[in-house]
Amino acid sequence: MTDAAIASPAAVPTVSRLAVARWLALLVPAGLLGGALGSQYLGGLYPCEMCYWQRWPHGA
Repeated sequence: MTDAAIASPAAVPTVSRLAVARWLALLVPAGLLGGALGSQYLGGLYPCEMCYWQRWPHGA
């Protein structure tokens, strides 16, 4: 194996913790909201009143 085949730590791109936190803050509520809406409209389940109220913070 040559030295060129081994990537140096400086050559490997890193993702900052802030970027990971931003993606999690976007994807987790979107997944929860998508699951709730999917179970309502695709699965035919009726949400309770609290479920309706919890959708607004996740949508914001």
